[in-house]
Amino acid sequence: MKTKTPTKTNNLPASTSMMVVAESIKRKAQPLIKKVENSVIRTKEDYDKEAQIIAQLKDYSKEAERQERTLTEPAKSIIKSAQEIFKPFRTLVQTLEGRSKIKMLTFQNKQEEKSQKLLQDFESGKVKKLSTVVTKQNELLNTSSENAQLQKVWTLTIVDEALIPRKYLVPDETAIRLACKEGKKVAGCKWEQINQIAI
Repeated sequence: MKTKTPTKTNNLPASTSMMVVAESIKRKAQPLIKKVENSVIRTKEDYDKEAQIIAQLKDYSKEAERQERTLTEPAKSIIKSAQEIFKPFRTLVQTLEGRSKIKMLTFQNKQEEKSQKLLQDFESGKVKKLSTVVTKQNELLNTSSENAQLQKVWTLTIVDEALIPRKYLVPDETAIRLACKEGKKVAGCKWEQINQIAI
């Protein structure tokens, strides 16, 4: 009975070696991780030790990030190159699609205007037969094709921002922060200093 050989992927050797590197870094950092997990800060000395251990762990993290970049940077370069090659064509297609949709919607709107005019002509007596109206409206409004269908979609248009209820407005924290830094008072906001640990 034959056993199937596992299929190899092109990036298997690189990812396997990266896993080895990642595990090695984690193994080196493990004693420090255990110290932090089990630490209790009761004294200034404990406080200093905790900060020192976290600083060492951050060094290991930076090394892990450097190693990670040896894999991700070439991949990013390949992705960027591929995007540069294909983007002009894809952009052209998007542009043409946008233009065509505008032309198609313009045509559809004209057909609907003609349909409305037909109804007005029927109501005013210019067109006598209802069957004529129905037949012509079907011809005017049936613009769907195999590749393009008219869809009704809901869309939001802001008509007057001043009328929007407060619960739908989101504060611009960047602008508020900048105003506070410049010494301005912003109602409903508090600009204060808080304690934060930097390691």
